[in-house]
Amino acid sequence: MVGLGADTEVVLAVIFVVAAAAKLQHHDEWRIAIASYRVIPQGLVRPFAFTVPALEVIGAALLVAGLRPFDWLFSGALSTAFTAVLAVAYARGARGDCGCFGTLLPMSIGPLAIVRALVPGVLAVLIAFAVRIPSADDIGSRAAVVATCAVAAQLVATVYELVRGNAAGTRADSQNAQFSNQKGG
Repeated sequence: MVGLGADTEVVLAVIFVVAAAAKLQHHDEWRIAIASYRVIPQGLVRPFAFTVPALEVIGAALLVAGLRPFDWLFSGALSTAFTAVLAVAYARGARGDCGCFGTLLPMSIGPLAIVRALVPGVLAVLIAFAVRIPSADDIGSRAAVVATCAVAAQLVATVYELVRGNAAGTRADSQNAQFSNQKGG
């Protein structure tokens, strides 16, 4: 594929895959973030927490496959829904972590998170108006890029968790040592 559409589709697919992976890796935190939105009834928080990453993966698959117009329509609708939920949550006073990218890119619910949620929608509009000239190797090469980015995102998230865990362990060891010294002295 030649033109803006191909690159934009890959970027948007990567965004969706990374976001889905982050939500699934830290599913409890994601579920808590959704509950803090106070937009979704409590009985629907758990199903919603599983549905959103699934929809992001479906969006990425549509983009990788280049299934026009479904790819940009689906991506645009998903982005619009995310933006609307964040805007309503913000209007209702929610200020916790939006959970959009898990611990990879934490961000509080607010104007910046709302603008960030618009980015996939803007990319979907660019895809909608881009000129496409498909090539035979398109789907395979784009799928490889998305898969590589997903693996890289997983690796970054794992390293982050290890570093965060080691730092927490070091702080706990230090606090325990201080407590022992105070108790013994």
